[in-house]
Amino acid sequence: MSKDNAIQVFSHPQFGSINTVETENGKVLFKGNDVARALGYSDAPQAVRMHCKGVVVLTTPSENQYGTVVMLPTKYIPEADVYRLVMRSKLPEAEKFQDWVCEEVLPSIRKHGGYLTDAALQRVVTEPDFLIGLANAIKEERKNRLEVEAKYEEQKQLIGKQQEQIEELGKRTSYVELVLQCKGLLDITQIAQDYGMSGRKMNAILHEKGIQYKDNKQWILYAAYKDKGYVHSATLSLESGKSVMRTQWTQKGRMFIYEKLKADGILPVMEREQSPIDNEMTA
Repeated sequence: MSKDNAIQVFSHPQFGSINTVETENGKVLFKGNDVARALGYSDAPQAVRMHCKGVVVLTTPSENQYGTVVMLPTKYIPEADVYRLVMRSKLPEAEKFQDWVCEEVLPSIRKHGGYLTDAALQRVVTEPDFLIGLANAIKEERKNRLEVEAKYEEQKQLIGKQQEQIEELGKRTSYVELVLQCKGLLDITQIAQDYGMSGRKMNAILHEKGIQYKDNKQWILYAAYKDKGYVHSATLSLESGKSVMRTQWTQKGRMFIYEKLKADGILPVMEREQSPIDNEMTA
């Protein structure tokens, strides 16, 4: 909907709220279902389909059955169709509804867009109950409208966050797929290459994060991370005849490192946006 077609709501203590729209050429449209319900039709959409000839479909924010605010096509009808619904209504007060539309709603829209026409003001003065009912109806309509608008804004923000998550997931998926394709053990130097840094720097980062410590030239995981399948200790035989222990990482451990580093904004090269941070992370 354009700003020119802003929705204006008129409330009546007996007939409830009626959404209206004034088009650019000054034509007044009424929300079909609102009119049909006010006139006592048990199936408002069917009544609009059967009796209305000038239906116009506008896209407006609406709250669905799950409480979610979505932009939906909504049927609006011209003044002539309002009269068609009035004539076919079995509601005893149908004529009273027509009088309200003709004497108050339409003159109000065409004159200054306010609700209180001269006729309505006269009723306020002479009928205190009318004023009370009108005030309650307007209060309820305003409350509902504010709730709908708040939900709509909340969902717009949620959709924005979800879109960011989808984009982030797309980046992550590429790296995760790479990890899943690999089955063997990896030295820390090989994992460090994913991040454009040296094995020494990667070990230092993992040490700073309290993940591992060095014991007799071998990096060992702290107790909290042992027995989780992250690493494998292998014995390496040297030409001198000596043997040394070497820590190698499993693909599960590679994913563990990925999650830990990502939490601090350290990403693999393939997920990174080009920025000055990239250069700082390269050893």
